[in-house]
Amino acid sequence: MIPSLSLFQGSDRFGTIEAQFQELRAWLTTKIGWFDQLHLSKGQAPMDYNEYTRFRNETAAKREVYERLRQLQDQTSRNAVGIDPAAWDEIDTNWQKVEAQLRHWQWLLDTALPGEFGQVGEWLNQGEALVFADDVPPQLNEEAAAVLNQKIEDHKAFFSDLNSVQKQFADAVAHSPLVNQVPKVQLESMARRLKDIGPRSDIRAVRLKYLEHKV
Repeated sequence: MIPSLSLFQGSDRFGTIEAQFQELRAWLTTKIGWFDQLHLSKGQAPMDYNEYTRFRNETAAKREVYERLRQLQDQTSRNAVGIDPAAWDEIDTNWQKVEAQLRHWQWLLDTALPGEFGQVGEWLNQGEALVFADDVPPQLNEEAAAVLNQKIEDHKAFFSDLNSVQKQFADAVAHSPLVNQVPKVQLESMARRLKDIGPRSDIRAVRLKYLEHKV
């Protein structure tokens, strides 16, 4: 029997490590199966922002469990935790798959918006893909230095449009009749993400520079 996780003190809604692990594993398997079935039938996730929001909120709740388990894996040996390494790798891989599908679903919904809202949605999703990218090269060599230098230039060029895109969105919200065709919760999400992406782009710029200097 896997012991209860002492690091989860004060959180009664978490049971044993084993229970959390098995619950997360089952949830990931179910969600991946749902997405796979959509692909096999040549379909795509529903173009319903409320349904997307429900899935996103459900994923956010599961992320809390995933992050706690991942942190425990990083802090202690896997044998001590009692989770088989191959089983944990499966969880980690499947989690990345679900998050990728969720981002793709968001991209579909944002880019399907009418007029300038769809244009802003496309730019925003591209920007988020950049700031959340894994930029660490597999090897620190001359080739990596060239790649990082190009990423730095591309980053500067892309985010030089941030202010104009933010203004474009604000003007569309204030004046475009198409605003009535956009779900209010989606407008609020885009506004929040446009505000957040500036600081996140700054963090990525610093990270890229740091990696370049390490080469």
